[in-house]
Amino acid sequence: MHGLPSTILPTFLIVASWGFLPAGQLHAAALHVSPVAVILDDPEASQQLLVGGPADLTRSATYAVLDPKIAAVDATGLITPKAEGKTTLVVRHGKAEARIPVEV
Repeated sequence: MHGLPSTILPTFLIVASWGFLPAGQLHAAALHVSPVAVILDDPEASQQLLVGGPADLTRSATYAVLDPKIAAVDATGLITPKAEGKTTLVVRHGKAEARIPVEV
């Protein structure tokens, strides 16, 4: 850009919806999930999770709902309601884990 050598320009990593982070400052075990909480207020509602770390991990993360009577999650991170109540969604990738509150 503008004739400057690329070694002078900072390198950035885009992490889902959290903005820009300088490359190398994101710990390999970090796991960021968006949104940080899910509210499904309609029987037809759904919410797609975005999972980031050093890259987009949405498709390679694993998902589990602690109370499957309340909500379901598929292998791609799409959450759907089953009954009114509250539960927790556990997202894992390698040794990293995030817990997301879910309310239906």
